[in-house]
Amino acid sequence: MSGTTWSALSSAGTASIRSKSPQEILNLFGPNLNQRERKELAAMREVWYFSLDSGDRPGGIYNSGYDNDEEQYVPVRHEHLNFRYQVLKMIGEGGQGLVVQCLDHKTNNLVAVKILASPYNPMDEKSHSMELRISRELQSERSDVDHGVIRVLSTFHFRGHSYIVLELLKASLHQVIKEAGQQLIDMDMVKTYTRGILLFLSHVKSRGIVHADIKPDNVLVKDTVAGTVRVTDFGTRFYVAPELLLGYLVTYAIDMWALGCTVAEMVIGRELFPSLSNDDHLPCCIEILGKPPRFLVDGALHRNQYFDRRRKPYSPEKRRIPGRYPLERILWGHSQQLINFISCCLRAEPEQPPSSSSSTSSPLAQNSGERAEDVEEEVKEEVVATEVEKKTGDEEEVETEKEESEDEEGDEEDDEDDDEKEKDDDKEDDKEDEEDDDKQKDDDKEEDKEKDDDKEDDKEEDEEDDDKEKDDDKEDDKEKDDDKEEEGEDDKAQKDDNKEDEQEEEEKMEEVQQQLEKRKRGDLERVGRALRSLRSLLRRMLRYSGRPTTQ
Repeated sequence: MSGTTWSALSSAGTASIRSKSPQEILNLFGPNLNQRERKELAAMREVWYFSLDSGDRPGGIYNSGYDNDEEQYVPVRHEHLNFRYQVLKMIGEGGQGLVVQCLDHKTNNLVAVKILASPYNPMDEKSHSMELRISRELQSERSDVDHGVIRVLSTFHFRGHSYIVLELLKASLHQVIKEAGQQLIDMDMVKTYTRGILLFLSHVKSRGIVHADIKPDNVLVKDTVAGTVRVTDFGTRFYVAPELLLGYLVTYAIDMWALGCTVAEMVIGRELFPSLSNDDHLPCCIEILGKPPRFLVDGALHRNQYFDRRRKPYSPEKRRIPGRYPLERILWGHSQQLINFISCCLRAEPEQPPSSSSSTSSPLAQNSGERAEDVEEEVKEEVVATEVEKKTGDEEEVETEKEESEDEEGDEEDDEDDDEKEKDDDKEDDKEDEEDDDKQKDDDKEEDKEKDDDKEDDKEEDEEDDDKEKDDDKEDDKEKDDDKEEEGEDDKAQKDDNKEDEQEEEEKMEEVQQQLEKRKRGDLERVGRALRSLRSLLRRMLRYSGRPTTQ
């Protein structure tokens, strides 16, 4: 114990067998406690760690100085949280809250404590409550080992914030990708990490939960050698799937979209969709995956925000051409199995299933099956495909023999009924085939029309670009001519100025010369007068001396 802190840990660093009561802390530090600290202490049953509040919290302006202007808690090194956890350092922060590394003075273990930001509105408060509820609901005896769920050690409320105490892990998958750099993560480790995330997603899906925030920052690596991972954070931000941007409801498919983005980031070492802003995110996806299917656009609540009346996507930040950088090109050099896996995760999967007539060749528009909500199941189906086909063939053969036997035992009346029914079925099938053909023709016409419209749009854009480029060239030439004319005028003005300066200089020299000549004449006149005076003086002197005067 020092003058400002107290800990249940012994000097040897081992956990104490007993904590102190609030009254004991009051006896030790009572005169130095403010009213809020006294109230906090009175609500506690036991104290494992205590430190006096220094009052020095940079940026703390709200909530008695504990929060900054973004309603985020401002932690101070070595302060106590809930009279048990000692703050050591900051681990990370985001819009939903921040995470600090702490020492648990009850167990003498290092832990990660997530401090949720104060809710701005009822929606934020609901989101915080949901995260706390889901975090506790997924906990079981072996949920961390069997399903990759991060261990939640405790939750509490303190100083107007909700706290989640988690096991402290080594690094996030984002840090692993960053440290790998240009060498990238080994493909065997990519598979191992992916399997760990799939185990987690399979578990939460079985509990009816959508994680909604799968990304490398929220995948924590427990063992970099074994590749074991733990997934944290529910429902904050996510790799946004196109259907969410367009206004469709949240489904399990968005977790698979985020998984595809995460696997791609592990493989290429950077974000798959490097959008410039929220408005640029969907155009960025379309630039790689191609245009979304028509059903996805037509049924979108926010269609007009991203597409014009001809279903052509807007590009507010920069010009993005649909399908300019195909997924296959970005993943060039990797196996087709990996490309298929990521493409399967990135299929469009809104709440309403698509029709078979709206398929195109782009991953966004593939709808021959559902997005891989559970890719493990698809892999199992591929592995046992041959066995299933063989078994199905045997069953069909047995069923056929049974039906033949029953037909032989039937009477003539049943045969006539079967024939009549078969004729009706044939007529119905023919009618349906005709309707399907007509529908297919209409779809083909519509698709051809869309292609023609796209070609026309591209042609118009090219012509506009050419015209604009020509106008720019003309404007550049005009500017060059104007610059030359200005340069000529400047040269002429400079020459005139130089000429005027020379004339002024000559005039000044001439004036100086005249002054010198005038001064010279004046000097000569003065010398002449002086000589005449001297000669007159000499004459007078000689006269008085009696000597003859000489001229």
